[in-house]
Amino acid sequence: MKFWSSQYVFQYDWETVASAAWRKYPNPLKPEVTGIDILGRAVSDDGVLKTTRVIRTEWRIPRWATSLIGLENPSYALEHSEVSAKSKQMLLKTTNLNCRNFVSVHETLQYTPDPVDSTRTLMEQSVCISVRGVPLISYMESILTSTFSFNADKVCVVFYH
Repeated sequence: MKFWSSQYVFQYDWETVASAAWRKYPNPLKPEVTGIDILGRAVSDDGVLKTTRVIRTEWRIPRWATSLIGLENPSYALEHSEVSAKSKQMLLKTTNLNCRNFVSVHETLQYTPDPVDSTRTLMEQSVCISVRGVPLISYMESILTSTFSFNADKVCVVFYH
């Protein structure tokens, strides 16, 4: 099991960043994300918007490679989110739905106002990756973890698009 985390400071207030987070897809900078559908949405008694979405991705890799590593195209992930306009907190938790027999990916994103400067927003991202039932488990986990690290910069750029 591998863990990875990062932080990023957006030079915009929480309302702007939270709004952009909802509208970041579709986006030409992340063409692998081909669809997002809302499965459920509710507002709790304390005013927290809770949403469940399914995210569809299509990785542009050769068919022989997908069969070799067991990747299914398209792939799906389930996202649970909680947004509190009152406390200015946005929490997104995403997990893969495909290939779960050999890989589990759990990602958490949290957006909060910067405690030092309310005109900025902190994003904390963490990922837990677990590979099982295949050769070279540690190597595979390291590759997936480094992919998240590499793509973290892209996620931030997507907001500015």
